[in-house]
Amino acid sequence: FTVWFGYTIHLKIGDKQAIVNNTRQNLITSPLIQNGRTLVPFRFIGEAVQIPVHFLTDPETKKVTHVYYSSSDMKLVLVIGSMLATVNGITVKLDVPPQIIQGSTMIPLRFVSENLGFHLEWNSVDQTIHLQYPGKFAGRGQQTNRCM
Repeated sequence: FTVWFGYTIHLKIGDKQAIVNNTRQNLITSPLIQNGRTLVPFRFIGEAVQIPVHFLTDPETKKVTHVYYSSSDMKLVLVIGSMLATVNGITVKLDVPPQIIQGSTMIPLRFVSENLGFHLEWNSVDQTIHLQYPGKFAGRGQQTNRCM
């Protein structure tokens, strides 16, 4: 018997509203599909599940150049416009780069969610995304908050 204490997120392509643990939240930019990959707002994903979000800017242009999620045992770094990312210092190739769209930093959802330890389900008929993130959960007397 396991009791779920994690996070559940529901998103829909083109919809600026998300549901996080049964609470509606507004998104600045709606999720979208580009080259067969879903892009979602960077900050929303981290903040929705309480993973610290960070960004670096170019000192001259003040534009965001890098975004990353970090915890005590994980660091995932994405470079705006780059097809390469790093996961705990290991370089990996992306199918679609993170990018700025309508003023929001948009990141490839499947790559990020899988590397942060989410369970992701995609419904192609209604273009909805269901995410589960363990956060802290209890089961068989254990409790954890590991991201991987």
